Amino acid sequence: MKIYTLKATKSRSNPQVVREFQIDGRRPVTDLLAMLDLLFGSNISQYAVFTQGEQIFHDLSVPIENVFTNQQPLLCTVDDPASPSVLFLDVLDITEEEAFSCPHLLRYRVSNKKEDDYYSSYSDSMEETYQNHLDELNRSIRRHFFPDTTAPDFCWNIGTSLQEILEESTATAIRQMILPLNLPVKSTLPKQALIREVAKWLNMDAFWTMVLDSMSLTEYQNFKTLCTNGGIPDQKRFQSRLFPVLDRYLLIRATYWGNLQLPKELMTFYEQWLEQGKEKDYMAGKTLSIVILGAAAFYGFVNRPVADTLFKHCFPDQWRPELTQTFFANPLPEELSDDLSPLSKGLYYHSAIIDQKDGSALYQLYIKRQRHLYLPTKEELLDMVTNGPHFSQKTTMQIFDLMNQRLRQSSYNCHFLISQVALGAYMGSDINQLMTYLQDNLHLRKNDATLGQIGSLIIPELNTIRKLPLGGYTEIEFRKIFH
Repeated sequence: MKIYTLKATKSRSNPQVVREFQIDGRRPVTDLLAMLDLLFGSNISQYAVFTQGEQIFHDLSVPIENVFTNQQPLLCTVDDPASPSVLFLDVLDITEEEAFSCPHLLRYRVSNKKEDDYYSSYSDSMEETYQNHLDELNRSIRRHFFPDTTAPDFCWNIGTSLQEILEESTATAIRQMILPLNLPVKSTLPKQALIREVAKWLNMDAFWTMVLDSMSLTEYQNFKTLCTNGGIPDQKRFQSRLFPVLDRYLLIRATYWGNLQLPKELMTFYEQWLEQGKEKDYMAGKTLSIVILGAAAFYGFVNRPVADTLFKHCFPDQWRPELTQTFFANPLPEELSDDLSPLSKGLYYHSAIIDQKDGSALYQLYIKRQRHLYLPTKEELLDMVTNGPHFSQKTTMQIFDLMNQRLRQSSYNCHFLISQVALGAYMGSDINQLMTYLQDNLHLRKNDATLGQIGSLIIPELNTIRKLPLGGYTEIEFRKIFH
C-alpha cells in the first residue's frame, strides 16, 4: 500500500502552524478531513472545500491517492464564518508499507501568542515542548479511527502507589488477603516489610489479570467508570458493594473527602490491556456467564436454545452463535459452577445429551408443553445475577433493624437470614414456611411479636418478588416438581 507523508500548513500564521502526518493513500478523502479536524482542533470538515489549481473536488469518497496526482499542493479552504482559513497540503514522501494501519502524526508545531505588536521568536525549547504532545494526539487519532483498540483517557489523579493503598489496611487484614494467593511471603514480617514484599509479588500481570477475571460485569463497568471519570455516585458509602473484588484484595481505598483511589500499577496494566484489544473477548465471556447464570435463576435450567434466546434478547450487539456453541460443547466450567445455586447445578444439562432418562422434570415439562419463556429485560437479568433474589431496599433495611436491634443478631447473620428468606420466597415458599424457617433459626416462640412484625413486612413482598415459575409454569406445577 502507498503511505503518503503530508505536510499541512495553516495560512497567515507566523510562526507557521505545521502538522506533518502519514496516512494510507487508499483511505477516502473524508478520513483526511477527519484527520485535519483532529490536528487543528476545529470543525474543518463542515466548511472545507478541496481545490488543486482550478479543479474542485466534490466527491469526498474517492481515495486520497486520486487527489495527489501532480506536484501542485492541495488547498483546503475553510469557509467558517467565525474563523476562515486556508490549509496547504504538500506531499513530502510516498512509501510502500504493508503493516501500516492507522494515520500517524509525525510533527506538531503551533504559533506563538502575539505580544506587544510582535511575534516572539520560535525557540528549540518550544519545539521540544510541542513534540511532547505527539503521544497524546496520536492516541486521540487512534481512538477516532480504531475506538475498540484504544484506551480512553484515564483520570490519573485517583491513582496512587500499591504500597500506599496497602498502608490503609492492618497487617492482619493483609495476611488474610494473601493467604489464598499462596505468595512466598513470610507472614511474621513487620507491617512495613510485609507491605513491601506483598506489593512486589502482587504487581505482576498474572495477578492483575486474575483480578479482572474475578470481577462481575457490573463491577467491571464501575471500575472502568472510576478509571475514566475519577468517581462514581455514592462511591464511599457503597465501596464494598460496588467493588467487592477490589475490596477483597485491598486494592481500593476512600480518602477523608470520600474520593476513591486505585493503585497506579493496576491502572497502567488496565490501560495496556485495553490497548491490546482484549476487552471485546472479555466482555463476550462475561456476558455469556451472565446469560447462563440468569437462565438458571429464571427458569431453573439452561440449554443452548434458551441461552441463545436470552442472549439475543438482552445483548443483541454482543451475541454470536459460536459463543454458545463452544460453551455447550464442553463441560460446565468450574468457576461458573461455583456461582450456580445447588438447585441450578442439578438442573444444568449438556444440550446434546439430554434424553428422557436423565432430563430434569422441569425441563421435560418445558419440552412436552412448549411453554413460553418469560424474557427478562437486561436490567432485570443483571440485577438477578448480581444481587440474586431480594426484597426491596426499604423492606430489607426494616427487617435488618428488627433483627439487629431487637433480636441482637449480628450484621452478618441478619443479611444471611434475609437473603435466605428472599430466596425461599423466590422459589415459591409460602409465608408459613418462611416464618417457620425464621422461628427455628432465631430461636423464637411462635407468637413472638417481633416475628409477627417481620412477617407483616414480608407478606407484601411475596406479591412482587420475581418467582422462579416465570418460565410459564404455575405454582401448582412447580410445587409438584420440587416439593
